[in-house]
Amino acid sequence: MHVHASPPHHHWQHGRVLRFAGLAASVGLAESVYGVSANIILDSACHAITSWDIVTSCIKSWVFGTIIAVVGIPPFHCVLAPA
Repeated sequence: MHVHASPPHHHWQHGRVLRFAGLAASVGLAESVYGVSANIILDSACHAITSWDIVTSCIKSWVFGTIIAVVGIPPFHCVLAPA
């Protein structure tokens, strides 16, 4: 069984791109549908988000990621047959 390992930073880059795409989509939707300026949205987001919001979101993502990883791992007593 061969597992292809990627560099550790590889997965972080995908997360950054997805977060940026989500923010860009939200701003684009607000501008095109509701006529709200991107500056207003980004300014209000900067004022609304506190450091506690960032800490709790990191904790939640760590907890849910750990749960998904543990559930997705096959039991340790299983032995894979060579391919």
